[in-house]
Amino acid sequence: MCSVEQIQEALLRDGVVFINVWSTDCDGVSAQYHKEFESVEQFLAWEVDFYEWAEGRQGYSLTDKDNLDESVTWGGWGDY
Repeated sequence: MCSVEQIQEALLRDGVVFINVWSTDCDGVSAQYHKEFESVEQFLAWEVDFYEWAEGRQGYSLTDKDNLDESVTWGGWGDY
């Protein structure tokens, strides 16, 4: 999780907030991707939805434009 202060610092420094996201849904499918936000309010609204719609383990971390995760999905409970 990121604090509001960390989000504000990133906005002041970069003009945008970058985060890397990972999640697993109820079928065991995992995903990783990145998001960017132009305001604290935009980030906080996304964060509420992110946790409200959680189906499995998930998280995110603050990053910068040089370390963004590419979008990828994999797995599932039936994969061997």
